[in-house]
Amino acid sequence: MEISIKNLSKKYKGDKYGLKNFNLELKNGVLGLLGPNGAGKSTLMRMLATITKPSSGQILLNGTDITKSPNALRKLLGYLPQDFGVYDNLTAVEFLQYIAALKGYSGKLVNTRIEALLEELNLSLVRDQAISTYSGGMRQRVGIAQVLLGEPQLIILDEPTVGLDPEERVRFRNLLSDLSGERIIILSSHIVSDIETIANEIAIMYEGQLLTHQTPDIILQAVEDRTYEVQLTNEEFETFKKQYLVTNTLRKAGGWIVRFVLQRDMPLPTLPVTAVLGTLEDAYLRIVSAAKNEN
Repeated sequence: MEISIKNLSKKYKGDKYGLKNFNLELKNGVLGLLGPNGAGKSTLMRMLATITKPSSGQILLNGTDITKSPNALRKLLGYLPQDFGVYDNLTAVEFLQYIAALKGYSGKLVNTRIEALLEELNLSLVRDQAISTYSGGMRQRVGIAQVLLGEPQLIILDEPTVGLDPEERVRFRNLLSDLSGERIIILSSHIVSDIETIANEIAIMYEGQLLTHQTPDIILQAVEDRTYEVQLTNEEFETFKKQYLVTNTLRKAGGWIVRFVLQRDMPLPTLPVTAVLGTLEDAYLRIVSAAKNEN
């Protein structure tokens, strides 16, 4: 399966764009979407899910324009929006049976699939409890389960790990990795480590435009030999963060351990620094910071 996004734009009132002349090619595997709030990630995913219509441009599924023929994609789709709602009075089993009926699935195989998903997502012990009694993380796992009903070929997940504890996030990442071989999975998350762990490719967005679309190892080249740590007093830190791109901090007695990335043509500080291995989060922050400085 292939999806081609060509010159896609979404214009709102005034001269504000959610997306502007956006182009992207997608094939089987996991695409991680990164970008600050307002970058257009949710707008893009809503258009891919045929919920929002573009102002211009095309989304081609194996050559078919889904903006004109949305049903070609909908039967292949599993979608988890950022604000996922459930019927609180239903149990997990009842809710998933209801969603399955809406999607046109029925029979013993559906119930077998529901039981398997409940097991995979660690919900078996609460399968017959009302969803109103669930924690936020448990409700999110119900949302993930409804996405995977019918084994969709296109899976779109907007902030799916919100509310999940570290163990649940690992289980979820492993599940996506197992699914990714024969599907297109689009995953948006503010937790960069989730994307770094499972994404075959990463797209970084800013203000409705695509900054880069590469494999993780290529994106990491943006911070190769440019990432450092330095120990600073409280007074030094206040001045330092105005001059350098700080990507992480650790408070210590009397000051800070500061991780930073050198921007283009910027010299090292005169303070003693230690070179460290750059991470995807370092690279993401450097790429977005460079885009901000250009505007």
